[in-house]
Amino acid sequence: MLIFRHSGWSLAMRKLEAATLCLIAVLFILWPIPHTITARDALILVLLGLVTYLAYANVHDGVADLISQLRVPIGIYCAFSIWIFVVAVFISDDPRWSLDEIRGQWFKPAIVATIGGLLPLALPGSLWRRRVVLAILSAFLVHVVYVDWVGFEALHRTGSAQIRASGLTEGPDKSSYLANQLVMFLLAEVVFRTTCGRRMLPVSTLTLSLLMMASLSGVFFTSSRNGLMEIVFGFLLACIVFLSMNRSRLRRPVVAAVAVLLLFIPVVQGLLAYEADGRWRAVVDTIPIALDTETNKAWLDEQKYPLPKLQNGTNVEVSTYYRVAWIKEGAILALENPLGSGFGRNVFGRARMQKYGEGGTGYSHSGLIDLAIGTGIPGLILWATFLVSLFRMAYSELIVSPNYHALLLLLMVGSFGFRMLVDSVMRDHMFQTFMFVIAMLATTIALERSAQGKPTLLVTDAIGRHKAQYP
Repeated sequence: MLIFRHSGWSLAMRKLEAATLCLIAVLFILWPIPHTITARDALILVLLGLVTYLAYANVHDGVADLISQLRVPIGIYCAFSIWIFVVAVFISDDPRWSLDEIRGQWFKPAIVATIGGLLPLALPGSLWRRRVVLAILSAFLVHVVYVDWVGFEALHRTGSAQIRASGLTEGPDKSSYLANQLVMFLLAEVVFRTTCGRRMLPVSTLTLSLLMMASLSGVFFTSSRNGLMEIVFGFLLACIVFLSMNRSRLRRPVVAAVAVLLLFIPVVQGLLAYEADGRWRAVVDTIPIALDTETNKAWLDEQKYPLPKLQNGTNVEVSTYYRVAWIKEGAILALENPLGSGFGRNVFGRARMQKYGEGGTGYSHSGLIDLAIGTGIPGLILWATFLVSLFRMAYSELIVSPNYHALLLLLMVGSFGFRMLVDSVMRDHMFQTFMFVIAMLATTIALERSAQGKPTLLVTDAIGRHKAQYP
């Protein structure tokens, strides 16, 4: 009878773990799809309960050591969270608005990060880690394959390569973000597989190549220039890391070929995008005009002020004009209010209205500028320090014991940090998925470190009679 109860409990635990994995995949599929907020919030709450229970049931010792290894990023994250509340309550001219933004745009990502951080404890062991990566990757792939289908169909029907495919999301920039994240997952696998001779994803090299081609096609069909710049940066970062990890093997043909490929792919991608998207040709001529914000004021109110003209009489490249002008004026606003104006998505528009009396909606299209305006110079420094701490954690792990999760964390943090320079990604599902993934990866790295030294985090099996060490 005792054995039967233990067996029944073990089966129930296995079902809960499988349900958790399925819900993660569903959440990542639904996250970018509009009008699914209720379903997403319900999934987040259910997952929070599941991973908390499973982590409590599995982990019996070593939690203090795990927290100790994550104390730097956790401490900085908490300091930043406290600071944005201080700015909202004591500095912002509209505390109610800022606190409401914190509730939706910071509190929810914090819950999501908690789920991601608990997940390696809830689903312990290398097999579950692989399954989680596959679940997230598969969710991204669903969106990217749909973008590819729309893109190839439109290319065949119209002959135009500038598709601007939105896929299942609200816009091409959102689909671009998903395609770029998928590329980072695959890039980490390429570097890990070539360097260590092992694989995280249970697919052949041919299948991995096809997946990379599909994801890069998604980047192309979204026609997002910011997404393309992020891809180029991600490939360059991956190449640097790859060369650093293979210093003693640079003369080997396979290593040299992979290094050349990591440099060649973004060049080809960039050339194809340049030829397909005529907006690139007017960028250089538009930038000086956009920087002259005193003379040209369309950036302030596009309905009131006309767009400036290039020397040839045509309009400036619209996207470049607004982004450059907004970044310049946003930097000025941040310097004029060094302690911040209150955390929020549209803080740039509010600060612009307060200063100029017009242009009171919108954001600067630079996550770092929006963050600097909202949380001030201290907030910007804290957030940058948080990202650097995660980047350093990943890099130091790669030096000691190269593994897929450290590679992916380094690429995710690096690419997201770069994208924040040119796009407002610190919002909505883009920020939530980022927080989920980096929290999951950071905890996994800490667990692997614990497995290599003492004290070791002990995890019970489902029956509770044995103890196993990670991984």
